Amino acid sequence: MIKYIFVLLCFFFITLHFMQNVQSYSIGAPSGFSGAPGNFNNTCAGAGCHFGTTTEVYNNIIANIDTSGYLPGESYTINTFISHPDRNVFGFQMTAQTLDGQYLGTFLSNSHETQTTSNDRYITHTNLGIEVNDTIKEWDFQWIAPSGEPEENVTFFAAYNAADGDGTPNGDIIYTSSVTYNYKVVSNAPSLSKNLSKGTVFPNPAEDIFHITFDTTCDIAEFSFYTVEGRKLLTLRKNVLDNHKTTFSVGEIGLTTGRYIIKIVGCNKSISMPLIILSE
Repeated sequence: MIKYIFVLLCFFFITLHFMQNVQSYSIGAPSGFSGAPGNFNNTCAGAGCHFGTTTEVYNNIIANIDTSGYLPGESYTINTFISHPDRNVFGFQMTAQTLDGQYLGTFLSNSHETQTTSNDRYITHTNLGIEVNDTIKEWDFQWIAPSGEPEENVTFFAAYNAADGDGTPNGDIIYTSSVTYNYKVVSNAPSLSKNLSKGTVFPNPAEDIFHITFDTTCDIAEFSFYTVEGRKLLTLRKNVLDNHKTTFSVGEIGLTTGRYIIKIVGCNKSISMPLIILSE
C-alpha cells in the first residue's frame, strides 16, 4: 500500500512539473528553439515541451530591408505571422544568424506582445501576444543590424506554435520559416543610382482608402497584391517620381476582408509590407 501511494505521488509531481513547464511557455519560448543552425536546428517540437514534427512554411517573415541588402547599424521592421484554420492561440520565437550559426544584430520589442531574450539575440511572444479572435497571428518588432563584423548575409529563423490551448504538449502544431537578406557593400564614392526603400502602409488595418509611402527616385513602380499564401491577385503600375505617397481605394482594386502582402518593385529593387483589410 505504501509503495502504491509513493508511485501515485511520484506520478503526480512529475505531471505537475511537466504541466508547469508547458504553461510557462505561454509567457515566452526559451531561447535556442527557432530552428537555427547555431542551435543545432532545434525547435520546441524536439525539446520536450511540444510533441510532434515540424512543418516548414514560406513567406511568413517580411522585413523592410532593401533587396540590395541591409546596412550596418540600421534598424529594420520585421513582421512575422502564422495561421491555422482551427487554432486561435499562437506563439513564436525568432533569431538572426549566419548560415554557420553566428548571431547577427539584436532585436528590439516595440509592443507588449513581444519580448527579447538572451541579450536581445532572440525575440518571442508574451502572454499578451498569443491569443487572437481569428485564425492568424502577427507580430511586429525591430531588428538592429550589426554595426561591425561579421559582414555577412543574415538569415531570420523562426519557429511557431499553433496551440490547441489545452495546456498540454499534445495536439500542438509546430512550424518553421526562414528568409535571407544580403549584406550591402557600401562604396565611399557618391552614388547617383535610383533607389526604392522604407515603405509604410496607413491606415493599417484599412476599410476604404489606404496610402503607401516610400522613399524613391524611380519614375515608375509596380504595386502587386498577394494573399498571405503567396498567390498574386493583381499588379498596378503608377508614376511615383513626383509623389512618394500613393493612394488606393479598396473597392476599386477589389480587395475583400482579409490579410495581404503588398510588394512594390521599382529601379530593379523591391520592398514588401503587410496589409489588413476590414469590411465596413
